[in-house]
Amino acid sequence: MSSLTSPDPDLVDMAEDAVERNLQIIGEAVVHLPAEIADAHTEIPWMQIRGFRNILVHQHFGVDTETVRDVVESHLPPLAAALRAHLKD
Repeated sequence: MSSLTSPDPDLVDMAEDAVERNLQIIGEAVVHLPAEIADAHTEIPWMQIRGFRNILVHQHFGVDTETVRDVVESHLPPLAAALRAHLKD
């Protein structure tokens, strides 16, 4: 997320919007995730992912940039690792 630091505020806004949009897409994919995948990875907080997607979609002006940054830096890597591991099986 270091690319979100730029002297150009328009560039930062555009990058933040893109990150939020991708998180919305991930959240929507989780909504449609087959139960066997969710059940195989109980370490992933599926309900929180869905809930965060709802916040992104419905709280247009209430999304905290630092919260989004924390999700991307702290919570997205374990999700990606679990899904990669599942695809290898």
